[in-house]
Amino acid sequence: MHKTKKIGIFLCSCGDTISQTVNYKKIIKHFNGLNEISVIEKNDFMCKPKSLIKFKKKIKDTRLESVIVAACSPQLKGSVFRKAIEEAGINYNMLSLVNLREQCAMVHREKNYATAYAIDLIESSIRRIKLNQPILSKTTKVNQTTLIIGGGFSGLQTAINLSNLGCKTILLERETSLGGSRNQSLRSTDNKMEFSLMDLIDKNIKKVNSNPLLQVFTQSELISLEGEPGNFKAVIKGKAKNKKTIRKNINIGAIVLATGCQNFFPVEKYGIEPSSQVITLSELGKLLNCKEDLKSINTVCFINGIVNDDQRLKGDKLLLRALELINKYQIQVYILCKNVYVAENGLEELYQQAREKGIVFLKYEDKKPEILLGKEGKKIKVLFIDELLVKDNVHYKEGEIIIPCDLLVLEEEIIPASGADKLSEMLQINCDDEGFYQQRNISLQPIFTNRKGIYTVGSCRGLKNINSTLDDCAMVSLEVHDLLKEKVIKYNLDRAVVDNDKCTLCLTCLRTCPHKAIQLENDAEPNQIKIAVNPLACESCGICVSCCPASAISLPGFENEQVTSEITD
Repeated sequence: MHKTKKIGIFLCSCGDTISQTVNYKKIIKHFNGLNEISVIEKNDFMCKPKSLIKFKKKIKDTRLESVIVAACSPQLKGSVFRKAIEEAGINYNMLSLVNLREQCAMVHREKNYATAYAIDLIESSIRRIKLNQPILSKTTKVNQTTLIIGGGFSGLQTAINLSNLGCKTILLERETSLGGSRNQSLRSTDNKMEFSLMDLIDKNIKKVNSNPLLQVFTQSELISLEGEPGNFKAVIKGKAKNKKTIRKNINIGAIVLATGCQNFFPVEKYGIEPSSQVITLSELGKLLNCKEDLKSINTVCFINGIVNDDQRLKGDKLLLRALELINKYQIQVYILCKNVYVAENGLEELYQQAREKGIVFLKYEDKKPEILLGKEGKKIKVLFIDELLVKDNVHYKEGEIIIPCDLLVLEEEIIPASGADKLSEMLQINCDDEGFYQQRNISLQPIFTNRKGIYTVGSCRGLKNINSTLDDCAMVSLEVHDLLKEKVIKYNLDRAVVDNDKCTLCLTCLRTCPHKAIQLENDAEPNQIKIAVNPLACESCGICVSCCPASAISLPGFENEQVTSEITD
């Protein structure tokens, strides 16, 4: 067993956020008498640049071998302290981070109890750090080219962003030309920007075609992929100028999925077919550019919520179209919906504008509105039950309301782009129940997938508005640039390790690894295979370690002895 002789404990008060509840003087007195503790001191804000300089100097001057930082959550500042101790000459695995803010001070208001609990946490950290060993690192060459699948708005914008950062990019589009789905006009939900999306796409296409860092393949698609982050090997299939099918092998470092989504009109849910008087929200966008077609229309009724009440981002498109009808053409607008969702930047302001302009919002419950088609040239009638009127006993027949309208606008179902299921299966990335590429973490990491080096952007994760799409493009570009900016990347050997002498090849780890980092390899012996972990793809989550029935997989830094040392005296 390796015994750490020189341990330093650094306490951060976090601007008295922690020290108001935890008695640091008592903690310092408690640990001062221990032989293995060479340094223990309190600082106000350890994460500040000046404090970090003093922190690194103290480590060097006292020749510490291990460091314990008792401060806020490791999720917030863990990377800052790891970088600091490495700059001070200590391996990052010889650092232990104790969460005294969220795990202690914020949950225990009684000072004596909070202090005693803080001492317990630091003592368990000391027991563990005595068992820690330095973890080595390796370097590997990477391919600095990115593959973007999808030549619509989000794919084009991401390609331009990457080229601005100096990144080589291949843009793959299965149609004959770039552009994807184009709406006639679009306005951002913050109401600060109104423009033609078609014009913007055309400008981006010109930029892409004239950029030497960008290579475009149309009428092409990905047919196979293997490899690891930084070193993927892909095969694409396309058509040459003579219309013959060709295959091309390409080496890439990262993949961005910008396949978008598509609209689908569910006839069975409405019980009617689209016609000149019954159109979809997408078709309304085209109609708004034809003033002659709108001359005979005085009343428009929108019905929202029948297809899927959860697809709330359609709300911005609906409100913008409704406002355009009333502002430009003075057409009376009714909107029937189950709920009005405004949980998106700028939507509440749009909703207030719509109310002020005279757009009438009407609410229906479980029973969907009944659509009564009139004869040619006659108005359509929409009949629905207003539960509020039923409850208040207003003089309506059982709360029944009839709205006559010249044009009925129905929502469409938003579904993944065709071929998304095959692509997700090929890339081994997760999809949600609707078939969209599932986000790694809905709140914190929307652009990531379960596989490192493969990202998503735009509506391939579900319907997105223009502002969210632009944010996606910017985030993905920065992430890809950060991954591939150097020709060589460094990675730590803290990934899962397989003991092939114990392994029975049950393949449990292969099935359970969420990051597809475990693979089968040919052994040195003829006709033998073994389990191997790809260190670049592994995220050190430990799932394979806990699932292995033969205990043949271990995770450096999380050996059984190290874990149990934290929970036992």
